[in-house]
Amino acid sequence: MQVYVMMACHKVKTRPGMAANTFNPSTQEAEAGGSPVMPSDVRTLLNGFAKNPLLTRREGLYFKEKDYKCVRADDYSLYAKNENTGVVVVKTNMYLVVATYTAGMYPSVCVEATEKLGEYLRKKGN
Repeated sequence: MQVYVMMACHKVKTRPGMAANTFNPSTQEAEAGGSPVMPSDVRTLLNGFAKNPLLTRREGLYFKEKDYKCVRADDYSLYAKNENTGVVVVKTNMYLVVATYTAGMYPSVCVEATEKLGEYLRKKGN
């Protein structure tokens, strides 16, 4: 599972197999797991929250050059899948926490970890 915390700060070190990276809203620059997150990907995620959740579920998401079918969209969370991979996005007051999972991983573990991190950040006022 890769976790991207998109915020205006420096790269954060994590355990092996995970990555926490940054997004600077003023420059629209982000990096994820050593590969760049395109500004269009960031806009897609932000738009997913700005739209009516029903519309986001209908249209899906395009992230990291893949089309994802949206399986959940509400004010704080977006879940989307593409075959046996997926993306989980949790919005806090200041951050987007974005986690991806691949084949062989349990989506439920990705969802739980991402939601708990988002809940923790919201409680801290972030």
